[in-house]
Amino acid sequence: MKSKLLLLFIFYLIPFSYLQVKAQHWGEADSSIGSVADFDVLNNSIYTISNLGLFAYSSDNCETWTTKDIRDVATLSNPIFTSITFFDNHNGLVAIRNDQTGNQFLQTFDGGETWEVLPNNFDLDCSSEFIPIDLDRINDSTAILSLNLARKYYVTKDRGNTWTCSDPFSAPDALQVKSIRSETEWIFNSSDGLYKTIDGGLSWTLIFDKNFTYFHTRNDNEIYGITGYYDEANRMPVLYKSTDDFLTHEAIELSQFEEEYIDLFVYESEDNVYIRTRGKDIHYSSDGGQSFEFLQRLTNEPFRTSFENDQWYLYGRGLWKWDKSLVPLNELNIEDELMIYPNPVSNLVYIKNQAFTSYELIAFNGRKVEAGLLINGQIDMSNLNAGLYILKVFQAKEVFNYKILKF
Repeated sequence: MKSKLLLLFIFYLIPFSYLQVKAQHWGEADSSIGSVADFDVLNNSIYTISNLGLFAYSSDNCETWTTKDIRDVATLSNPIFTSITFFDNHNGLVAIRNDQTGNQFLQTFDGGETWEVLPNNFDLDCSSEFIPIDLDRINDSTAILSLNLARKYYVTKDRGNTWTCSDPFSAPDALQVKSIRSETEWIFNSSDGLYKTIDGGLSWTLIFDKNFTYFHTRNDNEIYGITGYYDEANRMPVLYKSTDDFLTHEAIELSQFEEEYIDLFVYESEDNVYIRTRGKDIHYSSDGGQSFEFLQRLTNEPFRTSFENDQWYLYGRGLWKWDKSLVPLNELNIEDELMIYPNPVSNLVYIKNQAFTSYELIAFNGRKVEAGLLINGQIDMSNLNAGLYILKVFQAKEVFNYKILKF
């Protein structure tokens, strides 16, 4: 035991900057555009809509925005604006629902300067409830519309003037997340698993029987998805990777996030992976998901990702862009060392700075062993095994990482 602790103590003396990674970060596009329910990118123009009916667009990569309040155009009672798409830079649609089963579309012919109600011309044969939730462009005249908590979807081939319904799935919540690869090849996630069509929705094939909390596709046949801990026998979320549409796949158990819900992630490259926990906390991996470091805490809770024009976005209750510049993770500096004491520790750790409100303890194998609120500025480590830990202390929008030795 003594020799083991000696090795740990020697390792503890390594400067923390050696253990720290540098990573890209996410920057808010523009807080002035409000809560973004959905967005679309077309020919370098970005279009957004908020739940409350604030339409905004930018033609200079989010540097400046033009905004319009279009809620008064809707004639639906208690309208909730859910999604937006543009077929070209003049013709666009916004889908609306209310708190019952009402639905409506607004249409623009001039790039969003003016809007009008589009008459409902829906084929309702396969649906008693029609609540639009997600609208995606297929080409310059065709779009696909997902419904809320339904196994159905609708397709328009004339920019929203008429719609036809398809009901191919057995699960009631089939259309959680989708990926549109081409005009004929789409992928939908369901509670049954991952479905794929190569004929524009005429027929579907189950290609993987896992229910992903989030997935996305890259390049030709690459698919990456994360399952919830509640779907795995050992209560840990799993990152699945496939480069052949799940004819074969690799699975990485994310033990660091045992019993944590991961519902958003970006697989930027073979090495760089981002995931979100707690609704706001972004974690970064530089080794393809084998280990993660806390990166940043967002000020709101985006719930979707999109890759447009060589740029990653997070959106929903805000709009965030991936910044390729390298920034270091926060760490305590020399002047702050006495904020956390004693170190090494046998029982209680004390936190002087009362601005810290919560903490996490990460074992050096990357597994989180404890987390909670800071009560009276102290943490009880008496029940933990001897060894080296990373103590993460949170204040407001920041987190600080600190090496601490338990003996």
